[in-house]
Amino acid sequence: MNKIILYLAIAIIVISILSLIFSPQNSTPSETASHYPCQFPTQAPHPDATQTDFNQFSWRLFIALNWPVKSQLRGQPDCRFSLDDKQQSVWQSYKNINDIFIEQGQIPSPWNQTQNETPLSQLTKVTNQASNLAELQKIGGWVIDQQGNPTYYEILVNQISFDYIVKNKLYDYNTLIDKDNINFPDSSTQIKASWRILNPPQDEISRYITKQANIRLFDQQGQAKNQTTNAILGLVGLHIITKASGYPQWIWSTFEHRNNVPIQMMENNSLVNQPQTGINYHYYDANARASDVNQSPCLWMERPTINGMKSNNDTKKSPLICQPKSNISFQTPTPLERYTPINEMTKEVNQYQQENTPVQYTVLENYQLIATQYPTQPDHPSDPLGQPNPKLAANITMESYVQASSSCIGCHSQASAPNSQYPSDYSYLFLSVNIPTPKPTAQ
Repeated sequence: MNKIILYLAIAIIVISILSLIFSPQNSTPSETASHYPCQFPTQAPHPDATQTDFNQFSWRLFIALNWPVKSQLRGQPDCRFSLDDKQQSVWQSYKNINDIFIEQGQIPSPWNQTQNETPLSQLTKVTNQASNLAELQKIGGWVIDQQGNPTYYEILVNQISFDYIVKNKLYDYNTLIDKDNINFPDSSTQIKASWRILNPPQDEISRYITKQANIRLFDQQGQAKNQTTNAILGLVGLHIITKASGYPQWIWSTFEHRNNVPIQMMENNSLVNQPQTGINYHYYDANARASDVNQSPCLWMERPTINGMKSNNDTKKSPLICQPKSNISFQTPTPLERYTPINEMTKEVNQYQQENTPVQYTVLENYQLIATQYPTQPDHPSDPLGQPNPKLAANITMESYVQASSSCIGCHSQASAPNSQYPSDYSYLFLSVNIPTPKPTAQ
């Protein structure tokens, strides 16, 4: 009997040791169980890996980006805190493009220097200063939630991206237009975030990643007023763009709040929305006509001139403005639905993350991965896009009106700087550079 007890004790010890060795949280010496969730993944899956592997990679990025940031150290997670601590997150500490592309091409302030916050005023994921008119006309157009409030957007970059821009003086238009080889370093990360105004008690603030922000106000025609207000904003969409080693086309992860639109189910060979009782969806309207869903509220028109001349304030803006369609104002809700359903493998990964540590019982369980797009053959000799998988990827809040054709890699492969013939390494950041005001010619 004593020998049996001894053998059982030895077996339990061996099993315990093996479980520690082969635990996913102990896959490498540097990723210990206590620090793994707060640290960024050091390597992306191999191109031959499964969609599930890449979805797990996206979730690891999402978790690490939302970890509390170290005080006075932008972009560095403070692993002493838990994911649920109400601190500023890593990605919210990144540099905003408004802090990088400054008037007259000035040198941006150092990475850790605090900036004066610029009011949020961007109403599409395409910057208002975009000179790529086809892109603006296709994607542009504000998105109004079901409470009649606009969706606001911002773009941020990590320190590796920031340092590359500063080192190469790409914040200066005159330097940028002559740059024929923009090539961000590995581990560069860029963020696009979409926010909506929260209105308690309709909105339960604890279910959102939030920020206090000063926001620009707009008139009924969608034109900016010289007026701002403070608001509590809730995150509804997040693009994570990271240049992982071995992936020159970058890896593209997009997340949304679970209450943006309902899930869909297949019925009689058709996808049908399945709204749940008690949920006030941000952008879905069950009573909307099918012809009104996923439709831009804009008629694009040339920016008006004064006596044939644009004002100085217009020289850095797009030549196009959004004229609301008939019977639409800036407060008319935009009905949306998902065009491409979330992949079943992606749903499984979402459920696993939402029901397990460290995401379960935190605000992150209210978010879901929509898609991870990556090149399956990054060095394909005849396809510079690298054979992307999946072919389509769209975020309801950012590609609202182009979901049927939205491909992150395909779209960003056309990215360039304003008035430049050179590609900008899959990054539209440089559409936000300030173009110098032309000097008046002598008469």
